[in-house]
This record gives sequence, structure tokens and C-alpha cells, in this order.
Amino acid sequence: MEMPLGLSGQLFARFRACRHGGVFVYAAFVVPVLLGFAGLSVDVGTWYVHKRSVQSAADTAAVAGAVEIMRSGDPALIQMAAQAIAAKNGFDAGSGGTLTVNHPPTSGPSAGSSDAVEVVVRR
Repeated sequence: MEMPLGLSGQLFARFRACRHGGVFVYAAFVVPVLLGFAGLSVDVGTWYVHKRSVQSAADTAAVAGAVEIMRSGDPALIQMAAQAIAAKNGFDAGSGGTLTVNHPPTSGPSAGSSDAVEVVVRR
């Protein structure tokens, strides 16, 4: 004996059988995930560019300090040259960053060498 479905049962049965618009249901679940990954990739890319910018400022400041060692050897001029070149390469001490010039270096393979300069940039 078969039981009648009634009006609500018939609507539900028709809704389950209908395949129109199924893509929209899947898209409703997939699009937020794709947007999340897109946002994450933009953030990671920005972090990478920022890291490279800070590294570039530190590298060029160290080279400028090494050139000043060859020119004069004066610690005050070494400090000034490193800070000036770091500023030209985008380092802004006013935005919460610190630039430390160590002559002779305090760490690394050239620690203690009077012919080397160590520049530490933190932002």
C-alpha cells in the first residue's frame, strides 16, 4: 500500500529530482575558498617583497661601509655612509626600523675582522 506524498512531499521530490542550477550550489562553496587562497597569495607576495627590500637596504649599506673602510677607515664616516645608502635604498628609520652598523662585525664568519662591516636592519 502506497502512502500519498502530499503537497510538501511532492515539492521535495521534484526539488531533489531537478538538476538545474546545481553548479551554483557548488560555486557557493568553492568561490570563498578560491578568494581565500587569492588573498593569502597576495599577503605572502607582499611579505616577500618587503623582506627583499629590507635585505637590499642592508646589503648596500654594508657595501658602502666597506668602501668607506678602504677610503678613510674612520668609524664615524663608515656609520654615516652606511646609513645614507640604506636611506637611499628605501630604509626609513622613522617608521619603527633600526639600523645597526658594527665595525668590526660582532657575528658571522668575519666577526672581529677590522676589514669588514656588519649591518643589521630590523623593521
